[in-house]
Amino acid sequence: MKLSEMAIGKCAVITAVKLQEFYLNRLIKMGVSVGSKVKTMAKSPFGQTVEIKVKGVRLALGKNIAEGITVKYD
Repeated sequence: MKLSEMAIGKCAVITAVKLQEFYLNRLIKMGVSVGSKVKTMAKSPFGQTVEIKVKGVRLALGKNIAEGITVKYD
């Protein structure tokens, strides 16, 4: 399932990240990588951004980036 499809308050593990190298390198520096546990904290009213918590840090990701991240519920 895509990160953008996760329900608010649910936890999952990242299983794949399929993004352009620029975004991929930036996300890895922020702790978003395969095997990391993430929790969906909030979504914008129209679903254009997703707020997640990964390794104790909250990040807001655009929908296009969140759709490139595949997760699996714990």
